[in-house]
Amino acid sequence: MPEMHLESDTFARMNSLRFLKFYHPFYFMDSKDKVHLPLSGLKYLSDELRYLHWHRFPAKSLPQNFCAENIVDLTLHSSRVEKLWTGVQDLLNLRWIDLSRSTHLLEIPDLSRAKNLKYIDLSFCESLLEVHSSIQHLEKLEILILSGCKNLGIVPKTIESKFLRILDLSHCKNVRKCPEISGYLEELMLQGTAIEELPQSISKVKEIRILDLSGCSNITKFPQISGNIKQLRLLWTVIEEIGSEATLGRYTIENSDPPTELQCNRIFICECHARGENDEHHDVLFNLSTCAYELRSVESDQMLLLYNPCEFVKRDCISQYSGKEISFEFYLDEPSRIQNRCKVKRCGVYLMDE
Repeated sequence: MPEMHLESDTFARMNSLRFLKFYHPFYFMDSKDKVHLPLSGLKYLSDELRYLHWHRFPAKSLPQNFCAENIVDLTLHSSRVEKLWTGVQDLLNLRWIDLSRSTHLLEIPDLSRAKNLKYIDLSFCESLLEVHSSIQHLEKLEILILSGCKNLGIVPKTIESKFLRILDLSHCKNVRKCPEISGYLEELMLQGTAIEELPQSISKVKEIRILDLSGCSNITKFPQISGNIKQLRLLWTVIEEIGSEATLGRYTIENSDPPTELQCNRIFICECHARGENDEHHDVLFNLSTCAYELRSVESDQMLLLYNPCEFVKRDCISQYSGKEISFEFYLDEPSRIQNRCKVKRCGVYLMDE
């Protein structure tokens, strides 16, 4: 992409401009700005603007007289912006804000009048210290991403939206309290935070697709969750026990000090065999084992072993057995040691080919 130098009044005569996009497809690999503005920034943008998508926006703020009442999508990814505007604007049409990787961002404006805002991404805004409290009153908010805001310390006490599906606070190492949430949350990402306990409202969530507490060293006890958890991640935590209230699907656990006592009702090894060309022997394609050795107690009737052939073997290794007999074998590891503590109620295999 060639470099472009704009004047501060470049858009001054474009009163009906509704769509403006500067997109740099290789911005992760190329750290050099391609679009340049004077130090004074822009003097004018059309009040009719609906879509503003500007990778590496080079100014510290939008024009002082910019009226954002018609804006629907505001994306200033990897920008140099420090603040968007001053004061409160009518933002009834705003649906999407993406200021991710804007490392100079110091504040976000009052969004109390953005009644239809659904998506906010402020990830890796490393200079951001506080999230404006108006976010807690956004009734239609579905996704809030604050991951990688390493200096962020203040977040809203609660998020009132009943439509919130994803809350990502991962690697916000100064955040100590997680906001109270609604009962419809699907993903709660808290890895690498200083949070000491989960909000009480999580006990009302019926089903969580992903709950990630990896690296949350201040959480010592697993919360009381009565709903279904499809993926539970507890890497590098000191949590030793998961109660029987929660229904677990897939989980990943790794403690720095593995326990010596094992109490688990789902420990087994899985091997995949494929009949060879001469039909006289079986080749072992891969084997997997559960990682429940890192828990003192797992009280759950469900455990999922997930296999991705791209991660273990070359695709050709699988495809050469097309049309051949494939079999799976489940058996206990070191049965003499754990057979009295392990009871497999049901086994099954579900094959997926993407």
